[in-house]
Amino acid sequence: LLCSSFMDLYDDLKWVHQSAVPLKYVIPFDVYIHPPSVTRLEISNQRQRSHEDQVNERWPDSCTIYTDGSLIEGKTGSAFYDATNQYSLRQRGWDNGSIYSAEAIAILLALEYFGNQVDCPRVVIFSDCMSIIHKFQNLSPTNHLSPIEARILHTTYQLRTQGRRVVFCWVRGHRGVAGNEIVDCLAKGATNLPLPRPTASYPHSDLKRKITISTKRTWASEFHGYHAGNRYKSLFPKLKKYPWFHSIPETQSKSFYRTITRLRSGHCNTNLSLFRKHLADSPDCPHCPGQDESVQHIILDCNHYSTERSLLVSNISSLISHPFNVDTLLITEDYKVYSEIFKFLTKINISV
Repeated sequence: LLCSSFMDLYDDLKWVHQSAVPLKYVIPFDVYIHPPSVTRLEISNQRQRSHEDQVNERWPDSCTIYTDGSLIEGKTGSAFYDATNQYSLRQRGWDNGSIYSAEAIAILLALEYFGNQVDCPRVVIFSDCMSIIHKFQNLSPTNHLSPIEARILHTTYQLRTQGRRVVFCWVRGHRGVAGNEIVDCLAKGATNLPLPRPTASYPHSDLKRKITISTKRTWASEFHGYHAGNRYKSLFPKLKKYPWFHSIPETQSKSFYRTITRLRSGHCNTNLSLFRKHLADSPDCPHCPGQDESVQHIILDCNHYSTERSLLVSNISSLISHPFNVDTLLITEDYKVYSEIFKFLTKINISV
């Protein structure tokens, strides 16, 4: 299944950067000694003019550029807006690219534009992507770098050797800052632009989203199309990332997992189940002639276990609303409910 998913990605490999050397060793080491300047600008529902005043006060005579990335319906877009020179650029990205890559590409485009077309000693790059800002703020030779991040750092290094300074500034999004609002619209609009020719600049990790979607789609198709297990599929129709027992304490016994798994799957050692497999002479309950010994009968109906059942019902009444049956108890996937069922079966000395 996983191999099939990878084969579906063959054409997408044109977008993925390939290198025999980790990118952290490609960029000049001086980048780590003199990392980019990183800061933040908090906006607390202040007026737009107040934001502009803060920018002009902290970075006078600087070029201010807002950047943003967008991911809409499986399409990515990147954009920047130069508020100083009233210039903007937007670009469609790889459909399987992540929102993080879209944000990073927007910053790279802004830096390349500043280096080639703007005559100014300093640029302040605004981004509402905390992850990128945090990455540059905690730069270390031990960190893994994506190809886009490496190009950003290399570009900032080149600008610094020219005597030009780059400041990365995080600003909270959707707070009414004009530059942020403008670039947000530009990035969203970029997702509708024609798809450009592939450029091998994306990290291989961006393939994860498509692999995950493809694998889940195949998994769901095989799960729902399988000829058996109709009861299980009716109780648990949604596929989940983690199994039902992933958060259960490790101190639980193996018999607990075995019992609950059998109850969920419907493959239990009751007389009814064994009779259907021609392994028992009768499906009847040994205490209730004429009544099938099913899981439902043992746990909730058989009078022989009424005393033990009263404690079970008392303990689960606060966990699940009435009325309920065995199936509704199992559907909860509640550890406390499962634990009470297991205690009940243990107490009446029945192993399903």
